[in-house]
Amino acid sequence: MNRLIVDVFAEDKAHEEFLRAMLQRLVSEEGGDLSMRMISSRGGHGRALDEFKMYQRAISRSLGEVPDLVVVAIDANCQRWNQARTAIEQLIDSRYLPSAVIACPDPHIERWYLADPPSFHQVVGASLPEERIKCERERYKAVLRRQ
Repeated sequence: MNRLIVDVFAEDKAHEEFLRAMLQRLVSEEGGDLSMRMISSRGGHGRALDEFKMYQRAISRSLGEVPDLVVVAIDANCQRWNQARTAIEQLIDSRYLPSAVIACPDPHIERWYLADPPSFHQVVGASLPEERIKCERERYKAVLRRQ
């Protein structure tokens, strides 16, 4: 593996940071170099999907470089995970994007950040309160803000 070009469409900054760290680690473990282009990471679920559709139209008209991999990340938002995945899957045009990865944190990416309290403490330096899993995105954001 040499240089891997990855284009990312994400719902927000939390997705962007999570994906950046994960992809960098995976690529470096394989001895490669990552070129990650954050195409969309602000404006929420709808904007990420709209920009992904526009991006594919540009690729189909040869207006952009086809990456090695495209990652589309949106929260499951407490619907079924497979519904969120299917919503993205239906948008992917495999004629132009032969390699796409769908990332749907369930219920929200913020919950994933809170899933491992010892690691959170090691990285951030703060302890997390015990939180029951709930379908309230703002709940998890509030916990992260307090830390």
